[in-house]
Amino acid sequence: SGETVIVTKDDLATLPVNRSPEISILEFVPREQVDPIYFDKPYYLEPASKSPKAYTLLAKALEATDRLAVAEFTLRNRTRLAVVRIIDGVMTLQTLLWPDEVRRPDFKFLDTDVELRPQELEMAASLIETMATDFDPSRFEDKYQIELGKLIESKSEGGQAFPETEEPESDDDSEVADLLAALRASVKDRAPQRELAEDAPVKQPRPLAG
Repeated sequence: SGETVIVTKDDLATLPVNRSPEISILEFVPREQVDPIYFDKPYYLEPASKSPKAYTLLAKALEATDRLAVAEFTLRNRTRLAVVRIIDGVMTLQTLLWPDEVRRPDFKFLDTDVELRPQELEMAASLIETMATDFDPSRFEDKYQIELGKLIESKSEGGQAFPETEEPESDDDSEVADLLAALRASVKDRAPQRELAEDAPVKQPRPLAG
């Protein structure tokens, strides 16, 4: 109606949702039905009581059934939706975005009929399979932190760490060629590592829920 209403912190503190410190489990759903696009932040959970039996029982049951526990709780005076999943035997509370917080793609190119030659798709798929491996986050590094260090060091010496360069314009065919060339280069760089990995003894992977 256009009327101004002033709400104070004390008023917000009276909301009933703020009064419960508990994590309420609402239901159990198949793990694959929760799209990772809804994932927000993870928090490790530990038992609130001296005995970890109930905690361990629920964790083992979630692993055995390959399900996630959908939960609600209050964090910083806001109701949050979350799932409880098991990581290395520890219950992890993974907060979720609400559906209205996830943007739906609305790009013009989605209505464009893109022509792909069969050989282009076959080559791209073949190169992807050549680079296929198991995910190991320890193999990667935070390039931002590394470049930030270079920037600080360069500025302390009065220089310029990253001179600007102009990128040439490209058309669709050249972009496809660049993609395939980049994939080929990646495969070539990884070839020695893959040979070493294939010669190394293979350990049986441990099943993880979540």
